Amino acid sequence: MKWPGSDIAFSQVREDPLIEHQVIEKVFGYKNKPLDILLIGSGGCTALGLLHLPQVKSVSCIDANHAQLQLIRLRYSTIEHLEKDEQRILLGICGESDARLKLFDKLYCSLSKEQQQYWQKNRSQVAFGVNRVGKFEELFRELVSVCNEKLGFLAIDDPERAVNHENWQQCFDIVFEREKLAETFGRAAVDYSMSKSFAAHFSEVFARAIRRYPRGTNYFVDQIWLESYCNGESGVPPYLHYAKPGKAELYFYEGTFLSQIQNINKKWDIIQTSNISDWMPINEMKEMFTIVHGCLNDGGALIARRLNGDHVLSDIVKASFYCNDDFNQHLWETDRSYFYSEVVVGFVEEECTRC
Repeated sequence: MKWPGSDIAFSQVREDPLIEHQVIEKVFGYKNKPLDILLIGSGGCTALGLLHLPQVKSVSCIDANHAQLQLIRLRYSTIEHLEKDEQRILLGICGESDARLKLFDKLYCSLSKEQQQYWQKNRSQVAFGVNRVGKFEELFRELVSVCNEKLGFLAIDDPERAVNHENWQQCFDIVFEREKLAETFGRAAVDYSMSKSFAAHFSEVFARAIRRYPRGTNYFVDQIWLESYCNGESGVPPYLHYAKPGKAELYFYEGTFLSQIQNINKKWDIIQTSNISDWMPINEMKEMFTIVHGCLNDGGALIARRLNGDHVLSDIVKASFYCNDDFNQHLWETDRSYFYSEVVVGFVEEECTRC
């Protein structure tokens, strides 16, 4: 089935949720009470997985993209009302489009009126599979197709030969061309990136990833190159380990990150900003982290990521937070998503850096 197009930018979260899990352990160990967590909604994979952790009281998702929040709600409803095998078919992890539509019709009455209207209007995306319909996922399908054509084989099957092939960089130059990315994701996605091109960045991180993780050992790698998850619990995002949703409370806020956190009369124990700092100039980034600090409870923590920017994110975070450089280095080195140039955790209390 041809990609139907979508307002969803990211069907899947390209961030390793085990990073969030480690920070939750530290903050919970300091506070010794269930935590309220706020994060960028994106595809919802991380948020839905956190609902199962006993240390978590609530998870709040913020996203300026209405389609992303509808995707998270559909994921939640799918897990709540369908059996495990049915969940994977409807989400587009396996199975055929006809089977997905039949399961959607089965689920339909359990959806809110808003969900019914949205997804009935976007049935072609359901048929294609919401886990693979995002713009980023389409970009990766193009990358694999170009690599197969230019290299003559599947890169994940022979990493050294692929990375050393004369056409390796050319494949990324074609797919991750700057103006093409700006047209797909908006100018803010590229205007504040580093002088090194996105093509160079992604060719380097993909080379590292396929050398480090053989087929079947990392679900982030397999999902891109094979468009499927691995076998076993370690081969899928944590939210798919369970037959039903977790018991923590789940909230949704639609709008820009800063406008929402300043308008909600609440503080959190952990705030995760994904890599939205890549999408803003440094003065706005500094202001954002100052505001985030004011929205955290005592003993709270920030989780931030940098994809492709010339700034040193940890230096900017340290203007408002306490950091443990060794801990941040450990998180980056063990990050299975392999996308990011930095993973930075900042703590409100200096004592937390020693937890």
